[in-house]
Amino acid sequence: MDALLATVLERTQAHPQGVALIEPGSAWHRWRGRAWRQITHGELGQRITAASSRLRRLGLGEGDAVLYAVRPGVDAMVMLSALFRAGPTVIGLDAGIGDALLAGRLKPFAPRWVVAESIVFAAGTPGLLRTWLRRRGVAVPDIALPGARFVRVGAAWLPGVPPSIHGGSLWSDAPASAPAPVPALNANRPVLAIFTSGTTAAPKTVLHTAASLGAACTLIGRRMALASTDVVYSNQTHQMLAALLAGATCVVPGPNTEARHWIDDIARYRVTHAYAVPFELAPVVERLEREGQRLPEHLRVIVMGSAPVRPAFLRRLRAVCAPATDLWCAYGMSEMFPVALVESREKLAFDGEGDLVGTPVEGTQVALADDGELSVAGPHRFAGYVGQPCATWHATGDLARLDAQGRLVLLGRKKDMIIRGHHNIYPSLYEETIAALPGVEACAMVGRPSADHTDEQLVLVIEPHAGIEGAALCQRVRQALADGSCAIDPFARPDHVLVGQLPRSGRSNKLDRRQLAAWADTELARHGR
Repeated sequence: MDALLATVLERTQAHPQGVALIEPGSAWHRWRGRAWRQITHGELGQRITAASSRLRRLGLGEGDAVLYAVRPGVDAMVMLSALFRAGPTVIGLDAGIGDALLAGRLKPFAPRWVVAESIVFAAGTPGLLRTWLRRRGVAVPDIALPGARFVRVGAAWLPGVPPSIHGGSLWSDAPASAPAPVPALNANRPVLAIFTSGTTAAPKTVLHTAASLGAACTLIGRRMALASTDVVYSNQTHQMLAALLAGATCVVPGPNTEARHWIDDIARYRVTHAYAVPFELAPVVERLEREGQRLPEHLRVIVMGSAPVRPAFLRRLRAVCAPATDLWCAYGMSEMFPVALVESREKLAFDGEGDLVGTPVEGTQVALADDGELSVAGPHRFAGYVGQPCATWHATGDLARLDAQGRLVLLGRKKDMIIRGHHNIYPSLYEETIAALPGVEACAMVGRPSADHTDEQLVLVIEPHAGIEGAALCQRVRQALADGSCAIDPFARPDHVLVGQLPRSGRSNKLDRRQLAAWADTELARHGR
């Protein structure tokens, strides 16, 4: 990461007038044909250098932890890069979790700094705004941690924002102050903590080092053959840093960009490379099909990650792209991304058993256990989970094989993991919490394909205590999940809640998830869901 940021800063000096980051903004900004905010490479380099220097002077450095809650954009990239350069561990916050879950996740870190948008501070403070949000199922936690120092990004002041440093002030004095030298930092220090799934009692936290994160960003840029003349469309940290590393321009969409805005942005900014997940592209494909349009020829590459890409959807996407556009499907995980890549033409030509995910990327080692579970290693592998010893190899939980050409083919999921949107969901981590609700004898989660097969629906099946009326219990469980009184990750909240007897089989009377999934399909079809 330190080497990567040094290269990024070199790129900003090589062509300071070139545009580095663009935020398209709201529908109003798009309608007016101008971005809400953009920044040149020269300005970006100045701000990163000034902000990291100021943070070091304020006492932030290696060994510290920072709770971070800023949506992707110009200010976010400046702040994140400055934090990486200053040396602490950055803890990403999912703003939709409750106080208890946040406390459990932060316990191993004891962060002394909080960097967040003003609206996150305000929404987490007890009061009318927090009450209004919780009634709508958004349990924003109180991030005003006792004894911490606060940096706010966004509006100068909102009710509930504690006395804090305004983010802009960290770099606004860039021309007037000489940057403080950044001491040599340990490349194996943890720089990023990512929460993939978990409960209050058992958080699962991925730690990436400066070396692993830097290696991943460098690898992505190299594999996508990014050049300074390219324009990348992504709000994902890895892809954004890879673009800046190449001296390219990165257009940063909002987290819920509509299909029409996605299509307009690609054309307006002459995007050459776009990153998305299948469920984000599904409405884009539907709109293009409905209007009889295709994506422009200057969009040379689309990279899809986070979830399996079904052949039927891949064919539809190919049909609305220019013939020369490459559609890459990336296989990886929070612990190590990417692991393998395959282009759509190769994937669609594959007629063997399983899901072809491609040839392992440069520097990646793969190994298969006796039961077929895939393990991976390489320079971009994470450092380990918090509280667990680090291992050289990461056991993915995926069952796989290598074909005659050395390509990875996935055969299934050993750990019953469910992928929905950007998130990997391990049912067992949530079932215990839900089963503790009054009236619930047992429960289980299964994933079922969505109607368009681009994502998975999450189905929760609850088994009531004897004498408990099922419909009323079902409603109470839905309410507990919606208002946050049952604290699980927002992305793990089920799409459907059903009441039934959990099927069990074998000498040990274990839950039969395959039979449960088939029963859930029948029930959903019966109710027209």
